[in-house]
Amino acid sequence: MTDHTTRGDHQSGAFESCMTNMTDVKAWLATAHQHVASARLLVRSDTVDVDLVIEACHQAVRKAIWADMNFKGIKIASGVVNKHQVTIRYGEAKIADVPPDLWRRVGALRKARNESDYANPTTHRLTSREAHDAIEIADATVGLITRAIHVADQAGSI
Repeated sequence: MTDHTTRGDHQSGAFESCMTNMTDVKAWLATAHQHVASARLLVRSDTVDVDLVIEACHQAVRKAIWADMNFKGIKIASGVVNKHQVTIRYGEAKIADVPPDLWRRVGALRKARNESDYANPTTHRLTSREAHDAIEIADATVGLITRAIHVADQAGSI
């Protein structure tokens, strides 16, 4: 069974059903929280690698979204291109516990991560301010998704 209902997703068949596995859900969330904690440690170092902080925060958000997807019995279909972008769009469309202004900031984080990966390092440098913003964005997003999953699990609503 494929979910074609994610608004803004122009890829037919981007999602398919999967069995919810709470062990996996908890592992995705634990990893997401660990990435945020690692980013906090990195930003405190004397020689902060801003690119690495941005990457850790981007990974944290994606893994929290994957936890939500697994909790709801959904996964990205194999062979789908731009999985990072599809993941974020899923979150924007399907995770109402994260407010739209925070999703906009997550989009900006994704763009910063892309710049970090693909821009010429001699002409483009991310700032420590961007690293602190990334941590704030990831921490808030991961926290809200974790809380939503916990509440839904306790209520047995999924």
